[in-house]
Amino acid sequence: MTVTTINGDVATAETQVPMTTVPISTVTVETIPETYQTSDRIKAFFTDEANSVNYYRIAASHCFVYAGQTDTIVNDTQIDELYSDLNHNGESSSLVGKFYQTIDSTEYYSTEYYDVFLYNCSESYYNFYKSLKNYSGVGISFPPPAEPTLMYSNVKGGFGCFGAYVYSRARYKKK
Repeated sequence: MTVTTINGDVATAETQVPMTTVPISTVTVETIPETYQTSDRIKAFFTDEANSVNYYRIAASHCFVYAGQTDTIVNDTQIDELYSDLNHNGESSSLVGKFYQTIDSTEYYSTEYYDVFLYNCSESYYNFYKSLKNYSGVGISFPPPAEPTLMYSNVKGGFGCFGAYVYSRARYKKK
């Protein structure tokens, strides 16, 4: 991709677009009681695409309907786990994330499920999210790091990430 501004500044970037959607074979959810809340440990299983280096990212949405209502509410779980198949090409794999809930869902929700997404992503997309995770800590965007952190950029003549992904989705219904 090449972008030229009205002033003549030029920025270029390249990425390799993954061609295969890797399906999620199974999703499991384990509810873990904690001191002042509960958490759900969400695990997505998949079989890595063989004969190529792949980069993966998992994300999930928490979807629910309050008892007595009809609208579905969707929350980002802020699950953002990364995996590279380097030295594990073609193997069965899994990615795990943890979602902290502030209320007991069995009391308030008539319906509850997770939409789990498995991204087969370009190396540049993976590297950007890896540097973002290193910058922000484990899913926490504040406070900023005490030490400067380099953010990944594959844009020449500018800053940012030009990346791509294909994804699969699986739904895990809790109720």
